[in-house]
Amino acid sequence: MSDRDPLVHIRMPDTLRKTLQQEAKASSRSMNAEIVHRLLESLSLNDAGYTGTDNLELSGIELGLIGIWRDLSEEQRRSVLILLKSIVSNNDAG
Repeated sequence: MSDRDPLVHIRMPDTLRKTLQQEAKASSRSMNAEIVHRLLESLSLNDAGYTGTDNLELSGIELGLIGIWRDLSEEQRRSVLILLKSIVSNNDAG
């Protein structure tokens, strides 16, 4: 994250804030980093390759794919990965 990232103010219950503070301390993160980490996890953006160090500019198609991915079972996800790897291998060989 950089100083140029947008600043967002939110309201939250005090018990939630205290819990986040405890979790941030336990994972050696700042409060901000803990909140960003948890948002990324809940949106499955970490699975999509977002590390928090690059600019998050996903297209509508990419966001749609993330949504579809989240709805798949583990077995379906494995099948999709096998298919994608096959497509990439064929492109590399061709």
